[in-house]
Amino acid sequence: MDTKTVHRRTYLDILRILASFLVCYNHAASFHIFLDQEANGSLLSWIMVFSSVICRINIPMFFMISGALLLGRERTYRELLQRVFRFAILLAGASLIKFLHDHPADFSWTGYARNLLSGNINMSYWYLYAYMGLLLVQPFLHRIAVALTWKDILCLTALRFLMITFFPAVNYVLQYLGMDPIGISVEFRVPLSTVHVLYYSLTGYYLA
Repeated sequence: MDTKTVHRRTYLDILRILASFLVCYNHAASFHIFLDQEANGSLLSWIMVFSSVICRINIPMFFMISGALLLGRERTYRELLQRVFRFAILLAGASLIKFLHDHPADFSWTGYARNLLSGNINMSYWYLYAYMGLLLVQPFLHRIAVALTWKDILCLTALRFLMITFFPAVNYVLQYLGMDPIGISVEFRVPLSTVHVLYYSLTGYYLA
């Protein structure tokens, strides 16, 4: 194994540890401490606000790591379907335990299956659903990822800023001023920019 490969895996492991810590902090009581702090400009209030914002990079980091590891190699559909199947078994098993715990008296297989497909058994499992979806489109994303340039990444990022940040911010200001928000057709979509798992996976692959 060459030095470059070892280095690459090492920094990805470090990023995994950091992202895991940020996820834990995001779900800990300390994440909400800033809500109880008076916005008086004290050092503590600034630390609380900053930490509550910066920890939200946790899931984007995981998606970027997934993109860095998944999108660089051509994989067969059989290989990907086998991988999806393994994750589906894990998800179904964990969800069954949770569903049995929540419905000890009125358990039904139909209710379990419906809630499993809709992702309503345990909302914290949403990442597994997103990851399985990423696996199913990996061959297509691979063909896009290997041809990406820096200008492509900048373009995707600009489109994402426009759709995810700029328009919502403008509408927030308009509503604050008592004006009607700007409506955008639901048919106007830029999925490679606005779908989180796609954008961050492609960006993660390119940066890696």
